[in-house]
Amino acid sequence: MKHILGIHDLLVRRPAAPGAVRRFTCGPRSPRRPNAGLGRGGGTALEVADRIFRRCPWRVVDPDRRRDPTEDDLRWLEEEIGAALPADYRLFVGAYGWTGFPEALRFPLREAGPFGADAELSSFLGFSSELRRDLAYLVSEAYADSLPAGTIPIAVDPRENLLLLSVADTSDTRIWFWDRECRGLDAQIDAMVMDLEAEGEDTLELDENQILRRWEALFPEGVLPVAGGAPAGFTNVYAVADSFATFLGSLYPAHAS
Repeated sequence: MKHILGIHDLLVRRPAAPGAVRRFTCGPRSPRRPNAGLGRGGGTALEVADRIFRRCPWRVVDPDRRRDPTEDDLRWLEEEIGAALPADYRLFVGAYGWTGFPEALRFPLREAGPFGADAELSSFLGFSSELRRDLAYLVSEAYADSLPAGTIPIAVDPRENLLLLSVADTSDTRIWFWDRECRGLDAQIDAMVMDLEAEGEDTLELDENQILRRWEALFPEGVLPVAGGAPAGFTNVYAVADSFATFLGSLYPAHAS
């Protein structure tokens, strides 16, 4: 299988009938942690973010190149995705784009995945004078052919998995965790490879995510519906929160777990 392209590659390195697939978002609900959230207290996304950044150590990622987006930047990005950015995210990315945490923050999943009930966040993506770090480039070029429809990447974990924001509808600003490592799906992916090859598909040059997408496109009847409305064709995308502000309010330090 091919190597999965990740943020590290972009920002650091240089130039048998198929059976039904059951996603792992139907497991036990994540335990809630009273008073654990760094952004607890409610309010707008920016107000929640302000509390988070007052309560834990953080840093600017590549401060010499990190920049605040202009209104033209944001409008251009909206034209690229064919949708308006949520108002609270517009404010957030201007204030806190390309910020990171020395110790990754954690957040609960709406329902447990095969790798556990929580995931991590190490950096928020943002705008940069270096093209390969720029959010517009990441959306329009780097991940243009791989992102779930109607989403944009907004943050990354220490292993280059992505947090996604729904943008297709202004009333839908849900947050998703895309486990691009496909943890816990080895057996499923092996079975998918056998199904694809039985249909004459060449899988040698496909990475795990491409195998998942190709299988689900070829055998849509084998994909079971999942509560939460996760993007179609992405077995390894897990629901996090119903809104960006709610997601921010759920972030907590690793030592609180």
